[in-house]
Amino acid sequence: MENQIDPSDQLVMQIQSEMKRIREDPLRRHGFMKYELDLMDARREGRLEGKEEGAIEALIQLGFETEQIATKLTKMYNISHDEALKLIQKVK
Repeated sequence: MENQIDPSDQLVMQIQSEMKRIREDPLRRHGFMKYELDLMDARREGRLEGKEEGAIEALIQLGFETEQIATKLTKMYNISHDEALKLIQKVK
């Protein structure tokens, strides 16, 4: 077949028909879109957490105390003091 699809093949026609049915189903479309948005949010949160951890590591290396780092994190990333302390403990 050399990577060519025979559109008259029964299996190919069944697969294409099923794909079309799924794409046109509003509930499934909504589910797929929600899934994609959730993945994008997770990636964004992961990048933000990585930046926070990088900042913490840099501040530790510069000799800042835990409370000083927590104060800076709350201002830089608009997080609570408790969240900042948890991140610091995670990095240490």
